[in-house]
Amino acid sequence: MASKAAYKRLMKEYLALQRNPVEYIDARPAPENILEWHYIVTGPPDTPYEGGQYHGTLIFPSEYPFKPPAIRMITPSGRFQTNTRLCLSFSDFHPKSWNPAWMVSTILVGLVSFMTSDEITTGGIVTPESTRKAYAKDTKRFNLMNNPKFVAVFPELLEQNRRDIMEQAATNAKANAEAAAQKSNSNSPKENSNASKSKEGNWFKSHWGVVVVVFLALALARFLGSEA
Repeated sequence: MASKAAYKRLMKEYLALQRNPVEYIDARPAPENILEWHYIVTGPPDTPYEGGQYHGTLIFPSEYPFKPPAIRMITPSGRFQTNTRLCLSFSDFHPKSWNPAWMVSTILVGLVSFMTSDEITTGGIVTPESTRKAYAKDTKRFNLMNNPKFVAVFPELLEQNRRDIMEQAATNAKANAEAAAQKSNSNSPKENSNASKSKEGNWFKSHWGVVVVVFLALALARFLGSEA
């Protein structure tokens, strides 16, 4: 249960975020618990996470703002283990380095900065850039289909996610069709060449008997001529 100070501070921060949203970040408390916050980080441009929708939680202690929250990411990213406490300088792993002046916005800006860096920490993982990009493309589908907390806390995003997923599926289908057509076209000269060779072979086989007869006739005529 939140202390009076924690409740007052967190409500103040929520209202501040509503008035002045932070770029790439959305955050709000769970309806039933002011100490359980849910955030969405939108992957910044020119990063492997571009366009991704990363949902996670901030679990605040009742002593907030004098103690830091536990930070987790639920949506697979290729950067952090899912549903695992992250060891960051502004998380509950480092209470001694915590500054009570830091706020939800401070924490999440720091999280985005760390996420897009190459630093390693407890709860972090290392994957190829191609893997992180693939995860980014799948985040909305994951949140819609495999993330009930996301569905409960961010209902206004569900329809947009559905549209984006359908659009992505159509784009993928078109790209696959174009790739298949290109592959087919690149194979055509070879196939035509093979067909031509096959046709020539069949003609030779079908006329082989005639060729033999003509050859024997010419040889016989030459032989008879020499005899005469």
